[in-house]
Amino acid sequence: MSTAVLSVNDPAFFAKYPNGCKIYDVTGRRIPFVIKCNPETGEVERYLADTDSSGSQIVRVDDSGPVRRRGFFPGPLQVVPNPPCSVAG
Repeated sequence: MSTAVLSVNDPAFFAKYPNGCKIYDVTGRRIPFVIKCNPETGEVERYLADTDSSGSQIVRVDDSGPVRRRGFFPGPLQVVPNPPCSVAG
């Protein structure tokens, strides 16, 4: 078993997921704003977000920048590539 960590700061991530991806825990719940994760263990680092009055989620920011949190979700995590973007011509 590999313990490959996916990180948006790794160029190999964008080579494998050029349109980004969505991360889901083993129960099928989507984990938003993931920056780094280990799909096998369920360990996730992500930005925290708040919901504004219109229902949109906005990343929480403090004096040092975006607020991050590490935690565990039921693994293994499922990584689903986003579909290619279509450009209307």
